[in-house]
Amino acid sequence: MKKAFLIILSLAFCAMYPSASVLAVEVDPRISDREIIEKLARLEEGQRGVQQQINDLKESTQQQINDLKESTQQQTNDLKESTNKRFDIIQWMLGLFITVALSLMGI
Repeated sequence: MKKAFLIILSLAFCAMYPSASVLAVEVDPRISDREIIEKLARLEEGQRGVQQQINDLKESTQQQINDLKESTQQQTNDLKESTNKRFDIIQWMLGLFITVALSLMGI
């Protein structure tokens, strides 16, 4: 009777707490120090590779920024030159108009 009660009690406990019903535990295989060192070395190599990619990306981005600055500066200079030419033409036409107007007034 006691055995049956204990079996029923253990089955009820297992049904209520399924995670507690683990009867066997799988043992992880041991890893040697050498394997740990090899894996860390590979990890360091990977980190160096990622760092190199980051540096290459920074250089590329900086080069693109410098190219854009030069292009913008060139466009600004071209615009200033064009504006100066337009003002030179307007100044010449205004001078011609004033000269003609004064000539007509003088006549």
